[in-house]
Amino acid sequence: MATKGGAIRKKVSGIHRTEDAYKILKNRIFSGFYLPKQHLVESALSEDLGVNRMIVREMLKRLALEGLVVTQPYKGCTVAEISVQQAYETYQVEAILEGFAAFLAADHIGSHELEELEHLIVESKGLDPHEVEKWEGYNRQIHRVINRACRNSRLIHLIRDNVKFSNYWFIVLSTPGQIPKKNQEHELILEAMKERNAPRARGLVESHIMDAAVDIRERLKDVFPIFKTGKQGVGYE
Repeated sequence: MATKGGAIRKKVSGIHRTEDAYKILKNRIFSGFYLPKQHLVESALSEDLGVNRMIVREMLKRLALEGLVVTQPYKGCTVAEISVQQAYETYQVEAILEGFAAFLAADHIGSHELEELEHLIVESKGLDPHEVEKWEGYNRQIHRVINRACRNSRLIHLIRDNVKFSNYWFIVLSTPGQIPKKNQEHELILEAMKERNAPRARGLVESHIMDAAVDIRERLKDVFPIFKTGKQGVGYE
């Protein structure tokens, strides 16, 4: 399949249920695999996801109701526009929540969880930098281990329900050099956890996430150079 942003786009096979294909398509929109205003072609989606066009139409209707895509008569379907400021603020919230989780985790994390973290980091480093989606799977697991180790159920609930960690990660990770950089940051976070250095762990996690926020903001500006600003933040004209 075609490549995008240096990442290999793999064809999804063996999908026969609408729900499975819908989740994949929704995740691609959240991740930035499909960019705002990008036209979604039914025939291409049908082939890529391995489902018939009737199922594709059903998925697009659901996504339209959720505000993730826009359909226009005789023009087809496009990915909904986003607010750059909104994406940036989402990551700010995530940085605060996960940073505090790391602060707590440094005191509570167990030896088995440290071993799990180290194993995940080693395996993620062994991936080809172009395997963006596979690397992101490891990245999610690494963050989940740290968040779980905070031993604060309310905080974990907030992170899960109020922070969309996956938003636009494809945009960041498809930039050359980003995955090796993130791997190094994970190693530093692990080191802080092993040292039980809570303030350092918190600072590293916050920087780790906010760096992604800045990258996303700049990448979106590169893709969509025309902006309008105002009291409601930054958006597209």
